[in-house]
Amino acid sequence: MEAAGLRLHRRYSRSLNHLLSTEPRVCARGSVIYSELVTENGESIASEAANVSSSSSLTTRQRITLAALGGIYLSLTVAWLFATQANRVIVDDRFQQSMTSFGAFFAIIASPLYFFTTLVLIRNWPGRVLTLLIGLALLFPFPLFWGVVPA
Repeated sequence: MEAAGLRLHRRYSRSLNHLLSTEPRVCARGSVIYSELVTENGESIASEAANVSSSSSLTTRQRITLAALGGIYLSLTVAWLFATQANRVIVDDRFQQSMTSFGAFFAIIASPLYFFTTLVLIRNWPGRVLTLLIGLALLFPFPLFWGVVPA
């Protein structure tokens, strides 16, 4: 067990020394590569990263769609801001007042938070658009149009 750990340590320390001693080079896209890291099947990590970045680029149509949906989500944020200002709930207790303010704050930031979380977490295009369309229905500011009925 000790020998295997020592062998593993030596292997990683050699690769670390190789990383530190390698001269930086510039690839075709102008980014600096400090060393050529190789995966188990012999491909370089830099080429894998280039493949991932080229496959994740968006077409013009997709960019326009995301810009339109982003504008709609921005308008939802503004609508929730107006909804929280127009429908003030008057409460006597400090705790209820703080919870109402807390809920109003999260109602305002829910739309941009949902939009950017969807962009970061969902990678395939149909799933991303479907999730954003579901979010439009979920985050619609109903209190702005129908008001809040006091209890």
